[in-house]
Amino acid sequence: AEDWPERAKRRMAEARVTQNELANAAGLSHTTVGKHLAGKLNVRWEYLQAYAKALDCSPEWLARGAGTPPGPGTATIVERAERAGSLDY
Repeated sequence: AEDWPERAKRRMAEARVTQNELANAAGLSHTTVGKHLAGKLNVRWEYLQAYAKALDCSPEWLARGAGTPPGPGTATIVERAERAGSLDY
């Protein structure tokens, strides 16, 4: 069975979200996100909620695989930020 870090990594690949983008969107450091995704640091529910929001999925799906998985057509962080005009290139 898939654990939450595996679901997060799969969702990151599907949504084309990097670890740095996930960290920025969740308001956490790159190091903390890396430890969470590696299973080296327990994740609090509030962080799972931030990750889920950033990955455009439900926290229940991310945490337990429960509920509806995200669809293939959901927008990535970068696409949403570009639409909002918050990315500078």
